[in-house]
Amino acid sequence: MLNCFRRVHEFNVAFILKVGFSLITATNSLWIRFLREKYRLTELLPLSIQRSSCTPLWRAISKYWDTLRHGVAWSLGSGSSIHPFHDVWVPSLGPLLCHLQPDALLSPIGSFADLIDSSGNWDRDKLCATFHPEVVPHILGVKCPDSTDIPDQVIWRWTSKGNFEVRSAYSNLASGSWDPNHVLWKLIWRMAVPQRLRVFLWVVSRRKLMTNLERCNRHISYSSLCPLCSGADESIIHVLRDCRAASEVWELILPSTLSLSFAQPDLLTWIENNLRSGMIHTEWDIPWSFIFVSTIWQLWKSRNDFVFNAILHPKEVVASRAMTWARYYSGCCPPRNSFVTLHCEPRTWRRSDPGWICLNVDGAVSKGTNAGAVGGLFRDHSGAWIAGFQQAIGKCSPLHAELWDLFIGLQYAWELGLTILQIQTDCKEVVNMIYALDADRSVFSLVRAIAKLRQKCWITDIIWVPRDGNRAADMLAKSTDCSALDMLRLLTPPRYLIPLLQNEATAAVFI
Repeated sequence: MLNCFRRVHEFNVAFILKVGFSLITATNSLWIRFLREKYRLTELLPLSIQRSSCTPLWRAISKYWDTLRHGVAWSLGSGSSIHPFHDVWVPSLGPLLCHLQPDALLSPIGSFADLIDSSGNWDRDKLCATFHPEVVPHILGVKCPDSTDIPDQVIWRWTSKGNFEVRSAYSNLASGSWDPNHVLWKLIWRMAVPQRLRVFLWVVSRRKLMTNLERCNRHISYSSLCPLCSGADESIIHVLRDCRAASEVWELILPSTLSLSFAQPDLLTWIENNLRSGMIHTEWDIPWSFIFVSTIWQLWKSRNDFVFNAILHPKEVVASRAMTWARYYSGCCPPRNSFVTLHCEPRTWRRSDPGWICLNVDGAVSKGTNAGAVGGLFRDHSGAWIAGFQQAIGKCSPLHAELWDLFIGLQYAWELGLTILQIQTDCKEVVNMIYALDADRSVFSLVRAIAKLRQKCWITDIIWVPRDGNRAADMLAKSTDCSALDMLRLLTPPRYLIPLLQNEATAAVFI
């Protein structure tokens, strides 16, 4: 019950944060403008809403304003509204004041202009002299501000697109309540059974099932004895396996091959071994994991019927229901060793129209270090190599890596004088962002920079292609040296790429 109240409280706080975030970012809502004017909401920490005479909504927002500030970050535009050290503009790090070198001289640095070199890029020497070495790659993964860009914008740190989602706020508020690296996490939540059974399994594995023993531990019951046998405390393992009522059901279901190893002393080990089991019950031809989940669920339901409705189900009825539902669950998903053969046309590189130059781009991010790299190549209509590039981009998210490869590719294309260009990427999300009506006002500075580049005197078309049709760019991105922050211009194709280019040139398809 207390756990349920905590969940409800976290949901309520998440919705309060949504209202607070709207007050910071929304500009077109009449209600938001009215509240801003009424309470003089102009700063990120409005002291005016902490007055005792405020409405309950405003008192709630004031109470959780520090939590809201922790989730708020800035998206760099012109950089005029952001302090380089005190404000959060690298979402993965927080305020950079906590990551300074011990001997860093802050007095000469008053704005972002002091951290940018004459070419408009980050001054790496100054960054290395100011911040810890592990912080610099994160900064390099952010596009530096441009004085001609739109004003800086507030974004939500915990989503990839920068927009507020109640789900993301709740996940951060309740992050201590679960562990995705738990040994049973994937086993339970990937089970092809109804959601209520997955929730039941997770509650059992967390030892939160409301047995008499658990109720006594929470001081909401006086007796911890099992109501069916009265011979032991009603613990979770007793309810699901060791009680006489449960063991008699298991005797009807359990195959002889599992009878010796079934009684594991530890609850979590018992659950994990049975969920991992790949055995097929020979009599009913049903995977054992489905039988196990269905049986413990029926045992718990039948016990509740006895406690609350005074109905005692015979063991044969419980076993029959368990097997019936297990057969249904197993029939709702393909067998473990089965596969479906799909007959489809082979996917390969797509030729552009005659007269167009094709640019394939791709980004790659290391799962362990978050180090990003991009790669791309230019080809004519026949597939002949024109040029290519590789570049490391610091540490960033996969979405930002896909935006970086498009931005760098367009810059290089303009440098080469390629004026009729078709860009192929395997990231649909990037294509949708670029073709959005508000792309020139996007919260992502890279999207705005790409939109600005496309307004030059040339013709550019950006399309999505399957990953199999973008393998050459993928190989270039993944083979990039992550320490090489300067762009490597490839006038000739690397040796490892030549066989693929030759195959794609002969097997290419028209769009």
